[in-house]
Amino acid sequence: MSKIFKLSMVVLFAVLLTACSTPSQVNKEIEESSEKAESKYNSESIELSKEIESESNAESEAIEASQSVEESESIEEEENKALSDKNNYSTSITYENLARTPTKYEGEKVKLSGKIIQVIKGEYVSQYRLAVDEDYDKMVLVSIDASQLSETRILEDDLITIYATYLGEETYESTMGGEITIPSLIAHIFTIN
Repeated sequence: MSKIFKLSMVVLFAVLLTACSTPSQVNKEIEESSEKAESKYNSESIELSKEIESESNAESEAIEASQSVEESESIEEEENKALSDKNNYSTSITYENLARTPTKYEGEKVKLSGKIIQVIKGEYVSQYRLAVDEDYDKMVLVSIDASQLSETRILEDDLITIYATYLGEETYESTMGGEITIPSLIAHIFTIN
């Protein structure tokens, strides 16, 4: 019985509350509720728009990055083709040119031949002291990437021809403690004669 009594009291209270409320109060509550819902909808719409814009920007950036990588790869392929063509290396630039005016020829592609005097083997790059035209007074330092040496090793006393880019001068300390400055090159192609 007590459950029925409680239930009837709740129903009676609800009826009295509804009866006491004026239509303007009910309309006001409906308007407030509607405004809250509209405000919440607008803020969620703005957040969703921002998320879509952010995703769109990220997608655009990804596309631009992909295009940039493709362009870089294309440029790198062209450079590699140019480096692998022996006709792109000058035979008119001599040891004397490199030694006398070193900054003038930096970045130039040159072809030199000579005898390997010293091998300085490295993990990623090996260096060689090369006597140009087998003249010990015309010494250059040649760097060769280890990937180029996977099938062939260069040994002391080898006669080789290099197709290289001139980097400028390199200074190192001799075994006697003095400083020696010689032209430095990075070889892209070499042949053992």
